[in-house]
Amino acid sequence: MSNRKRTFFYIIAILFIPVLTFLLVEGILYILDYGKRPALFIPAVVDNVAEKYMMVNPKVAERYFPKYPYVPTPPNGYFLSNKPKNGCRIVIMGGSTAAGWPHPENMIFSKILEKRLSDTFPQKVIEIINTAIGAVNTYTLLDIIDEVLEQKPDVLLIYAGHNEFYGALGQGSSISFGKSRWIVNMYLKLQKLRVFYLLRDIILYVKTWVSRELPRDGADQYNFMNVVVGQKVIPLNSSTYSDGCNQFRENMKDILQKAKNAGVPVMISELVSNVRDLSPFVSLSTPNNPPASLVYSEAQKLERENRIQEARDAYYKAKDLDVLRFRGPEEFNLIIRQVAEEYNAIFVPMKQYFENASPNQLIGETLMLEHVHPNESGQFMMSDAFYKAMYLHRIIEDQWNKDLVLSDAHYRETWDNTELDRDLVALRVMELKDRWPFRRDIMANSAKKYRVSDSVAGNWAMSVFYNEISFQDAHRKLAEYYVSQGKYALAAKEYKAIITAEPLNMKVYLDAAAVFLEGGQDGIAEQFLIPMIKLCSSEFANRAINDLFISKGKIYDAIKHLEKAIIYHPEEYVLMISLTKLYIYSGQKDKAMKQMVILQKSYPD
Repeated sequence: MSNRKRTFFYIIAILFIPVLTFLLVEGILYILDYGKRPALFIPAVVDNVAEKYMMVNPKVAERYFPKYPYVPTPPNGYFLSNKPKNGCRIVIMGGSTAAGWPHPENMIFSKILEKRLSDTFPQKVIEIINTAIGAVNTYTLLDIIDEVLEQKPDVLLIYAGHNEFYGALGQGSSISFGKSRWIVNMYLKLQKLRVFYLLRDIILYVKTWVSRELPRDGADQYNFMNVVVGQKVIPLNSSTYSDGCNQFRENMKDILQKAKNAGVPVMISELVSNVRDLSPFVSLSTPNNPPASLVYSEAQKLERENRIQEARDAYYKAKDLDVLRFRGPEEFNLIIRQVAEEYNAIFVPMKQYFENASPNQLIGETLMLEHVHPNESGQFMMSDAFYKAMYLHRIIEDQWNKDLVLSDAHYRETWDNTELDRDLVALRVMELKDRWPFRRDIMANSAKKYRVSDSVAGNWAMSVFYNEISFQDAHRKLAEYYVSQGKYALAAKEYKAIITAEPLNMKVYLDAAAVFLEGGQDGIAEQFLIPMIKLCSSEFANRAINDLFISKGKIYDAIKHLEKAIIYHPEEYVLMISLTKLYIYSGQKDKAMKQMVILQKSYPD
């Protein structure tokens, strides 16, 4: 072999051996099922339902928080694997506020909005998919946007920004790869490679071994932001602050551009914060600005003097001067307006709603639980703001039936949230406020016993809070208690609270119907039977009707509900056979003959 050929093959080997090695390692890791990046959406394992469903992956945040003992999870929502022709699919993107924390899932704004839209458009299948995750920022939103668009949403709803500095990969986060957006976005793209996961895990293992510590030990939902905070002091207009604003702006622009390219409209909301009833976390005097605490005190003084507009300006200035950036600055709201206009997105004036409902138009504890999370009333307000923006811009359909456009007040009065839910929220807020940054010490006494009202509901709420019982079982126990007291309406609310949080849990519908039929409350039982029959599989419907009615000799009730079941499951053999038999048994020969003709046409063999 000539020297030229030898040199040529040597160069080829140098170039291809690393590539072949990479492909070999990647292949081995694939076979071993190691390093698979958590998908945003996964098939939902749901029993006794008629259709196949998908869900947001509860482990998706592991992408951003590797090897953490606790990672935040998105709300537990389901949507149809195959989008129906009459479907309207809405995806919510954001952080913990958009996820509804600290409320249980029957009391978050996305559930309220889904109910309102379903009532307004009964001819449509309204699906709201809430992908929001606590402790993340726009890097996460940009990372998942392609997967979101693959699900063919009809509109995106974005509420994000409070976590921009400290959320995963942010400018002030302990999980950071520097200030370059290019590097961070490349890191997220490389996560699709299993070799990258292997290298990352090796680095984390070595780091843990050297430090002799469990990585991020002790993290939970109450102190998780403390764990991910890196740079605790970010003064207004500092280089880190400016980099964070640029990060927010450019990531939002990329997100909106992708949505625009896909032809998906976007509704983007400005941020709301508790400015009146929360003093700044950390104050710092700089050459260009006074300490936040001084400005906050001045705002309180101006309000006492009834100089409301000046007080308002001072409260917002104090919030922006707070160097611990757990509340999004007003510059973010300006950016939101600008990018919405630039990309023809729908701007949602959330501050206007909250201010108009606040004393002196100063947002505080009447609507906020702590610094950024709205209380129960605030959840309805967020839903109302998005709903009215949809109505104004004629999202979903050009024509809205005004008779079906019900007021916000209607849903506040009729929503099935209970004392247990409110007490659970109160406990979670107590725990949060007993931690840093609300307390100066980093970690409060985790063994402290938090308590709420000494009632049956309060006791069950504490059992849920201390992980002694599940949220669902606590509501069941409380429902059973109310039934024993003859308080059937209250019992129904407890079951409905579970169903709002878990609408595909067929057993809850069945258990509730059985309880109320047993108590002679047929009208209440119907409220659970009809939606169950609509959603469940034909086999489950047939079995349920047999257990509830036929086994107890209630033949005509069984016929009535089988007829309803066939409306939702036409030409289902098991239901048609059962109905035909009951017609014969009850002496309704004409109906039996008609059903047999239909059966013969549908199943000629």
